[in-house]
Amino acid sequence: MRILTIIAKNLLQISRDWKSSLFLVAMPILFTVFFGVVTAQPAESRLTLAVLNAAGGGSPAVELVKALGDSPALRLIPLAGDEGAGVEERVRQGEWNAALIVVPGWSEAAWSGQPIPLQLVAESSNLQGQAATAAVQSAAKRILGAVEAARLAAEFLEVRKPFADTAARNVFLQGVMARSLAQFATSPLSVETVPMTLSTKPPSGYAQASPGIMVQFAIFGLLTSATLLVMERKTRTMARLLTTPATRGEVLLGHGLTIFLVTFLQELLLVLLGQLVFGLSYFSAPGGTLLLMVSLALWTTSLGLLIGALVRAEEQVILWGLAAMFFFSALGGAWFPLEIAGPGFAAIGRWIPTSWAVEGFQNIIVRGLGDASVLLPSAILLGVAALFFAIAVWRFRYD
Repeated sequence: MRILTIIAKNLLQISRDWKSSLFLVAMPILFTVFFGVVTAQPAESRLTLAVLNAAGGGSPAVELVKALGDSPALRLIPLAGDEGAGVEERVRQGEWNAALIVVPGWSEAAWSGQPIPLQLVAESSNLQGQAATAAVQSAAKRILGAVEAARLAAEFLEVRKPFADTAARNVFLQGVMARSLAQFATSPLSVETVPMTLSTKPPSGYAQASPGIMVQFAIFGLLTSATLLVMERKTRTMARLLTTPATRGEVLLGHGLTIFLVTFLQELLLVLLGQLVFGLSYFSAPGGTLLLMVSLALWTTSLGLLIGALVRAEEQVILWGLAAMFFFSALGGAWFPLEIAGPGFAAIGRWIPTSWAVEGFQNIIVRGLGDASVLLPSAILLGVAALFFAIAVWRFRYD
């Protein structure tokens, strides 16, 4: 009961400051809308694949290029012969997601039963590059499978009755390959390639802004509560609290739960905004969303208590709070997807707790994963929260 009284007192003090309402409610909404609009990408969702068919008019090569062009996941960019140089650099710079060179003699080698590898250029550490590589390999296996079926059928018939000439054999091979590919397209056991608009591209628009701003302002919101801690210690309000029946643990717990409630209610507002206004699918995994919200709020609570325990003046709270917000937001992928920042920056970001919070929310709203996808991010947030809380209790002074 004494803890509830402390929480009610703290919430009343916070609500009396109109600036708190501005920064805890209005600013997160405005920032979400602003960043959602600014980071929105065009509707084009297909992966770009540059193709140079150096094999010429051989039928397997032609069928391969046709199959890639028919894929709803790919947008083909044909290259002329003199454009084959420098494709690695152009892929590395992001001009294309991948580049394919069908080498000379590829069709002839396929007909002989000894296919030679395709020259495929893609960034292995890039999700789009991986997706484009998988699409090309799938199409190539389909074409080579049809070629092998035609070749084996021709060998079987030749044992019984040789073809009249090479032209007749080629006509037979072409016919069997065409029927095999047609059968593949109509088979009950077929594979459908579906363009993955969000799982193969870095999140953009509200899919990036909603969880990112939620994480950023969860950190920013602790300034109000941490300042309250410092003010009560400075004005000796906390010392007077200890003259009441409330214990030191109850006083600290009451302040910690205040930070938790403020953060959690702010998260709830932004989740409802994302679900009901921006069309994000937080409710597709309600248990996972709730678990991640609680974990993030507990981590923020421990960070707020830690800042309140270490500093002595209100100005220091603002300084350390803003430094924490900029550090954890920028390196944790709250402002922009870590995928676009390069492998080095992304590797550093994986050590930042907020990157796991953003990834957990995007596992639900971007990648369409279930509740289990937030277990690891939540565990990491709770682990760091426990560490921060232990240090805060150790260093906390009540006077």
